[in-house]
Amino acid sequence: MEANARRQGPGGSARLVRGDLLFCLFLVLAVVAVYGRAFDFGFVTFDDDSYVWANPLVRDGFVPGTVARAFSYTLHNWHPLTWLSLAADAQLFGLEPGWFHLTNVFLHLASAVLLFSVLHGATRSFWPSAMAAALFALHPLNVESVAWISERKNVLSTFFWMLGLLAYLRYAERPGPVRYLGVAACLALGLMAKAAVMSFPVALLVLDFWPLRRLPLPEGGPGERRRAWARIRGLALEKLPLFCISAAAAALAMQAIARTGGAVEGVPLGLRAGQALVAAATYLGQLAWPAGLAMYYPYSRSLPGWEAAGAALLLAAITAAALAARRSRPYLLAGWVWFLATLAPMSGLAQSGNWPAHADRYAYLPQVGVFLALCFWGWESAARGRAARRMLLAGCLAVLAGLSVAAFRQVGVWEDSRTLYAHALEVTEGNWLAHAQLGIVCQAEGDLAAAERHLGEAVRLNPGYARAAYNLGVVYARTGRCGQAAGQIGRAHV
Repeated sequence: MEANARRQGPGGSARLVRGDLLFCLFLVLAVVAVYGRAFDFGFVTFDDDSYVWANPLVRDGFVPGTVARAFSYTLHNWHPLTWLSLAADAQLFGLEPGWFHLTNVFLHLASAVLLFSVLHGATRSFWPSAMAAALFALHPLNVESVAWISERKNVLSTFFWMLGLLAYLRYAERPGPVRYLGVAACLALGLMAKAAVMSFPVALLVLDFWPLRRLPLPEGGPGERRRAWARIRGLALEKLPLFCISAAAAALAMQAIARTGGAVEGVPLGLRAGQALVAAATYLGQLAWPAGLAMYYPYSRSLPGWEAAGAALLLAAITAAALAARRSRPYLLAGWVWFLATLAPMSGLAQSGNWPAHADRYAYLPQVGVFLALCFWGWESAARGRAARRMLLAGCLAVLAGLSVAAFRQVGVWEDSRTLYAHALEVTEGNWLAHAQLGIVCQAEGDLAAAERHLGEAVRLNPGYARAAYNLGVVYARTGRCGQAAGQIGRAHV
């Protein structure tokens, strides 16, 4: 089923189409098997209130002024298309959480299918394209983006990212203004869903390098280098309008953060840089061994120097290896640059809100670069014979089976708020946000003893978290300790 279009006759083309359709059917069945249980889940109190059921912009569906309000409304960020998408679900299905979950699942599935179409169409290599798309579809690290309704922005923006890549393939085959406008439109729609896809033009340059081979390496004699640099400048200028669109969206996002008071101050740049290096290394570890996943990983204000240095050495070593193999295995450099470029907007160098040390959802798009590098490397390394490739495929199927089981279990973590926060406390340490959220859930359920225990721990771990202090004061008031209640509520309003 290896797809080399120049070697296929009509019968071969038909077999390729059938193979593509069968693989897409496999993706549908596998994604539904892993994520279908989310249809029975409800909302969680982790942002789903402010994003959906307590937000009039979404809750009321499409009423006069909804579209205009979506473009002016900000909640720590600017993503009007996300609001409109959520409002469309409310309009069609009411506040039935299962349908919101189902939309997220559909968008994730569509992105996986589009990723396969892009890689297969650009490389004409079926199996490594299929393996990369299947890993993206079924990896447990993606559960947070799909099973959490409030992460609609992630799956929606990624869908338009993948659609934009497919549009760019058509443009690269036969450049023209209409096809270029299609690429630009996909980028604009993706940015209106989540500004973090601002690195899309860099991903197009990655595709130009590999597999499209439009971007040459500035190597060889002086004449060859001059021609290569001229070609590079031309391709960069070709992307200039797209970079301008990304810059405009980034400016809107920064204004939204500043307007809503979401920016975090007082974290030194050196600490932010160190945490960003450790986070990047952590994502690589989670891709290899996705255990202990949680809804929040506390940000540490005291990072050991050896940890940041070790992460920097690891990233530098991988970068050096990818550069050394840029001619013989260009997909390694392409995948690595994809990973770093798409991770940069979520690296934590610029922060807002309760910024985590790292987050599963931040790896949703960057991991694609790792998958394509590994899958094409593995496939080429197994080129010695049919037996080697059969062993590789068998091993990949075993890995996918294990990942699917782990992802299925991780989906269950998002069944309800109590399960979500309790699981986070099991797999992390010092998780003040999970303690606070679980305490609020216990408070709403009338379990005041448990609420006091968790809220008290949240305040101890993070004395500056006003919401935990306020709710702890409410618990004190409900249990007749008015003096302590006044003290905690006073702290919350400082």
